[in-house]
Amino acid sequence: TVFKIDRSDGPVGRTYPPMQVRDEVVATIRTRPEESRSALDWYTLGSLLVYQGCLDENDGLLKEGINCLMRAASATPPDPEAVLDLCWILAVRRLEAMAVHYAIQATELMPDRRDAWRFRANCHLALKQREQALECMKKVVVLAETSPDDHELLADLKSGKDVDFSKAVMGFAQLVYL
Repeated sequence: TVFKIDRSDGPVGRTYPPMQVRDEVVATIRTRPEESRSALDWYTLGSLLVYQGCLDENDGLLKEGINCLMRAASATPPDPEAVLDLCWILAVRRLEAMAVHYAIQATELMPDRRDAWRFRANCHLALKQREQALECMKKVVVLAETSPDDHELLADLKSGKDVDFSKAVMGFAQLVYL
């Protein structure tokens, strides 16, 4: 059987198999020549490497995983979950100027996905792009699975209230796959 990560809940609700299974999957994908790997192979490899890199606080694994996710995101067609994962990991690493590109792409690929719009809003907030963040949050609150924090942030943005940047982007760090 072919291993697949259950991607139905996005970065927030994702679960991973035990380490032995992850290691076997990574080893299997690595045996395939790069040119014959599918977007799903690149996504799976990248996702597992980023996950392990987060657990081990290993920059080498994180960088390798990010590179694999970039391959999946640039495939034809791009893997939407890889795009969303790239946005998340780049923002967690405080690279919002790079993450916003993937956040925009994620909202184009998944216009009905709350996480994509919220990640994009968070990136815009980090880049001090208040109006863009406001437009994204207007979309977030009409989608399924909104949270009270989503509504609070939208109200703050609409009122012109100073937004506590650290609180607004804290959601990125809370989404670590642990």
